[in-house]
Amino acid sequence: MKHNNQTLMRSDILKKLFQKFDEEKFKKENDYSTEIRKSIAETEEENGLICLHIINNDYSPLQNKNKIKWLFDVQRLFSIQLPKMPREYVVRIVFDRSHKNLIIYKKDKGVIAGICYRLFQEQGFAEIVFCAVTADEQVKGYGTHMMNHLKDYMVGKLGIFHLLTYADEFAIGYFIKQDFITEFALPSSRYKGYIKDYQGATLMYCQLHPKESVDVDSVPDYHNIINFPIDLGIISQKFKNGYYTCERMLIADLKRMFFNCYKFNSPDSPYYYHGYKLNEICLKLCKTYFPHSKLQPTLPENKPKFVVSVKK
Repeated sequence: MKHNNQTLMRSDILKKLFQKFDEEKFKKENDYSTEIRKSIAETEEENGLICLHIINNDYSPLQNKNKIKWLFDVQRLFSIQLPKMPREYVVRIVFDRSHKNLIIYKKDKGVIAGICYRLFQEQGFAEIVFCAVTADEQVKGYGTHMMNHLKDYMVGKLGIFHLLTYADEFAIGYFIKQDFITEFALPSSRYKGYIKDYQGATLMYCQLHPKESVDVDSVPDYHNIINFPIDLGIISQKFKNGYYTCERMLIADLKRMFFNCYKFNSPDSPYYYHGYKLNEICLKLCKTYFPHSKLQPTLPENKPKFVVSVKK
């Protein structure tokens, strides 16, 4: 479509840009199969083929019989799919009151996947102890779908923004796809002595981000450094309200958002790194849909120094 400065930006073009931006902002490079599998799991949940439950043993003699059956089923699933874990240990953890289990229940099949975790509310994190999908339901995206539910639950319901787990060599790839890393800023004093160390496994970490603006109570000096705060939530709302009448207005807000990120965070921080990766996607989309615009969300001169790697 030919660019015309006299004509206000068409809403369908802007809408398409936002859709693409939303689809790609958390996508891993060359990982399109994960996105496809994820949509299948979401469709099955929408159609009622699968459902997710959080269950635990509260030691009450009046517990729901289905819940008890699901606890036995997920314990059996972990024991089969995680053969290196002693069966007695799996049973003890799954049925321990302090641990909870997020399960996927599939119609006519029963429990097909589960994540066993323990919440450390005062320390501000949760530990994933077990995570598995039954053998005949693997490579269908259930693991990603289940993890996304857990993340949303942690942030939205519990106010928890940190996940920790020990991953063996077979699980590291899965957790990397779920945004877990091995270098993280969470002080060791927050988790040392609280979680069990596993010999031969790698400690991995995932920081969860609320879908809201920066909490100035948690970051009191933010407004002393950033004069004009903005984020994707604000940009999205401005779009819905019809604020953006030309592409320059949208791109200007995007540039300001990335500028704030780079100004507040150091290049060796994970925030700078993820902001930079998002900036790359945004620049690509803007050049695709607004190729004639002289204003573009260009990348900063300082590249991120934060390295996402796995310790061997």
